[in-house]
Amino acid sequence: DGFVKSVDLPGNNLDGTIPLEFYNLKHVEEIILNENPLRGSISSYIGMLSKLRLFEINNCQFTHLPTEFWELTTLGVVFARDTNAIGTIPTEIGNCQQLSNLQLQRSQIVGSIPSEI
Repeated sequence: DGFVKSVDLPGNNLDGTIPLEFYNLKHVEEIILNENPLRGSISSYIGMLSKLRLFEINNCQFTHLPTEFWELTTLGVVFARDTNAIGTIPTEIGNCQQLSNLQLQRSQIVGSIPSEI
């Protein structure tokens, strides 16, 4: 149908932060950015990606997943192993009605698991 539905760029030595234009991919369903030195916070604009089902950022240096990310009701798989993500798992994770696989190993996530999971 002419829309980008998958962004699969692991191990491409992408550096810096995700440009805001990236969040204009309104039909994207899969984002795979593993093994890149990407860093900083993921923008709250990620909440505009309402069709996102799979999100992989293993071995990246992102420090924050915004609340808007956890409000994506289509999100089914999140892999964020070996990242610098700091904080707790927010209660908004309960909005991810399709979430079936959440992997946060070796990240800086602290606190208890929300009852909303």
